[in-house]
Amino acid sequence: MRFVKIIVPFFVFVLALVNSPQQVLAATDVITISFSKTLKPSSISGAITPALSNRLINVNATPGSSSISDMVGATGSSAVNWNARGITNATGSPSGNLLEGYLSTSATFTGGGNNVWFTGLAANTKYTIYVYSQSSSNGAKTEINYFSKDSPAGTNANHLKGILTTNTSTTGYVNNVNYFVITTYSTSTGYLSVNYSALTGYPDAVVNAVQIKAGDAAPAPEPSSVVLMGIGGIFAGILWRKKQQLVNLSTSQE
Repeated sequence: MRFVKIIVPFFVFVLALVNSPQQVLAATDVITISFSKTLKPSSISGAITPALSNRLINVNATPGSSSISDMVGATGSSAVNWNARGITNATGSPSGNLLEGYLSTSATFTGGGNNVWFTGLAANTKYTIYVYSQSSSNGAKTEINYFSKDSPAGTNANHLKGILTTNTSTTGYVNNVNYFVITTYSTSTGYLSVNYSALTGYPDAVVNAVQIKAGDAAPAPEPSSVVLMGIGGIFAGILWRKKQQLVNLSTSQE
């Protein structure tokens, strides 16, 4: 019986562990930089699970800079910097709070475009950057380039990521349509830069928000509580059967 008294609480502990949601990332693993004069967010997740993104920098002036030294993988001097033709409040965006406003530029990439850049990051380190572009209803398209290294020992270089459609008719967040995911490496000085450019001088290219995290892209949302309960139920059945077997075995031995 003593064995039963020890093993049953252990099984109960395992069951409780299985049914407890496990937080994968710390609160400051994902930092959101949103460009809006009036943003009052109820959610700042973008394409990332909301629980993984609750550190917001709302930009309402340009050019500017803001510390991101509390981000995992950053240094004490880490900062995000930005410039733009201006900041405009978006209207009619179906994707919600993250896209209430945007930085704009009428310059092409060969004309310099405009940039959101990061300084003071950990050197030669992998980061993932999410770039959002969806505010313009005039058919504008935004070209995204970035300056980084393709490996820890790689060479600093400009990389063309692609073209975002910048179309307000798109509902929700659609990868390669109204946002890009860039996984790359910082330079030896801890520098990364994202350039947003117009394909032509008119209409403007826009960037609504940028998110950054250390390492690979954020994981998919956690399984729902229903799924967890289902798994827990299976384990509960297994554990109950095991308990009964142990009780029967102990009784027969007495």
